[in-house]
Amino acid sequence: MSEHTSIAEVEKLSQEKELQLQKDMADHFMKTIQHRVMIAEKAHEMGKKVIIVDIDGTICRQVGNPGESIDANEFINAEPFPKRIEYLNSLHDEGHYIHYWTARGCWHGNDTLKETREQLDSWGVKYNDVAVFKPFYDIWIDDKGVGVRRDTEGSITEFKANISQAIEML
Repeated sequence: MSEHTSIAEVEKLSQEKELQLQKDMADHFMKTIQHRVMIAEKAHEMGKKVIIVDIDGTICRQVGNPGESIDANEFINAEPFPKRIEYLNSLHDEGHYIHYWTARGCWHGNDTLKETREQLDSWGVKYNDVAVFKPFYDIWIDDKGVGVRRDTEGSITEFKANISQAIEML
């Protein structure tokens, strides 16, 4: 067997492995999507909503400036907004499916799920699911989005009204 033939065979095997990896990843993502669809269907059958909630700037003070890299675990120093947490916990108690999704770790590629869960638990946050690696963005435009003030806990009345209105509309 010539050197060129050997190289071609190695490249072919490498391409086949890459293709299999892509298929395996697609299967994994499809199973995850199907699982989330099933959760949403069950929640809706019970008259409940699936509510995705950001963490930093939403239920706690934003550490650093949004869109700027901070030290990998600096978010641990965030101060919670107790009234917002209490309200979101009440939605959980009503049976809504609360999913916290954060961009923590995105800048550095660090998996901060364990630390984030520990922090949420220490704040008494109730949730059904937590995920990290929310896509990085400067502005998220969505037909179901609810904006909140990030600089301060602000008026809990305004926070509740914005969320309640969105729940009623859907």
